[in-house]
Amino acid sequence: MTFDYKKNYKKPKIFDFENDLVLKENLQNFVENKLYDIHTQFGIARIALGYSKIIYSAIKEITKNPYFDWNRLEIYQTDEIIVEQKKTYFLRLKNTIKNKVFEEIGEIINFRNDINLDLALDFYQQKLDSLEENYFDLVILEMKENGRIASLFPFGKYLKHQEKSVIKTKSLDFDNENRLSLTIESLLNSKEILLVINDINHKNLLLEMLESNSSATSFPAKFLLAHPNLNIFHTINGINSNQ
Repeated sequence: MTFDYKKNYKKPKIFDFENDLVLKENLQNFVENKLYDIHTQFGIARIALGYSKIIYSAIKEITKNPYFDWNRLEIYQTDEIIVEQKKTYFLRLKNTIKNKVFEEIGEIINFRNDINLDLALDFYQQKLDSLEENYFDLVILEMKENGRIASLFPFGKYLKHQEKSVIKTKSLDFDNENRLSLTIESLLNSKEILLVINDINHKNLLLEMLESNSSATSFPAKFLLAHPNLNIFHTINGINSNQ
């Protein structure tokens, strides 16, 4: 997988929304329709979810659909924070989804926070190694400050090629600095990517991603521009998303 996003630049599809509510509704419709299409063509749908209030809110609405076949859905975490169990991204996802639906979902692959971190990475890696061709049908991420995606932060040494698909990362910007994350290459190993820009400074972030001369290592979301099927959803009036 190349990291030369400029050489392999693909023009993303950009969708503007007037506010967060409209974005969430369109996000919900987009994902729901995509899952139906995948089920029709391939049976099992594999999606990777990054933590985001607006993404989880859209997923919550989708899980209210009484006709959806949840057994044919696999959900993968893009990243996790290393904190006490009750504050993990995984628990937030579990609390987002209705209990009955959560139990029906075919498989949820999460970064385990109750075992040694190296073992947690090995567990996740083994699952990815068992997959053929693309890891995911759809990756859904929110771009945060400084172009962060998942738990991949600017200037991290892990932004270079990695032998493994999941890695330890660290941020000095938050109290919960230790993280586990899919690598850039793992995120790109998807048939399609949906990037949400829902930050208070979203306009500047979008412009920097698309038009600035900054490197991808200083603004990690730029790596996604090498993907041939990137969709960007962003609002005119965003909200500030933390953590």
